[in-house]
Amino acid sequence: GELIVFGAEAKQGKSLMLLNIAVDLLRKGLAVLYLDSELNTRMFTARILAHLSGVEYKCLTSGAYGPEEAERIDEAREWLKNQKLVHAYYPVFESQAIYAAAKRMEHTTGLDVIIVDYFKSGDAADAFEGYQELGRVTNLVKNEICGALNIAGIGAAQATSAGRLADSAKIARNASTIIML
Repeated sequence: GELIVFGAEAKQGKSLMLLNIAVDLLRKGLAVLYLDSELNTRMFTARILAHLSGVEYKCLTSGAYGPEEAERIDEAREWLKNQKLVHAYYPVFESQAIYAAAKRMEHTTGLDVIIVDYFKSGDAADAFEGYQELGRVTNLVKNEICGALNIAGIGAAQATSAGRLADSAKIARNASTIIML
């Protein structure tokens, strides 16, 4: 029922860390819902296959790999097919869509952990409304999903160069713990 949020500046490894956590959780047999605001499912799948197979992402996506690497990619793909993992791409997080994805997974395969990559304010025309929506989404994940389903929540958020979370008031109010990287 808790939500832990990792904060770091841009290009400091938030998504890679969340991917590592997701793979570790899957290896432990847990069901993971991965909400992604950055990568569509095709790109995410290529990234996780590169991670699992040890084949460089660029080689995997270009097809520039040999027979041994192809075998490792196929093994990773087969393993991944048997995992309880749902990746949902939302360029802009919307509360109803997130809630529906969590409930759908809960009822189909079960749900142990929700991962949010990453919390950010939306593209609302009004900045104030964007920050309000960020607060609603963070609250939804923490209380209406993690709390109500008694599952763990892990997420990330952008940090400023001063070492504080961007939009921190809305995230800090709803997160259980914030860890700065």
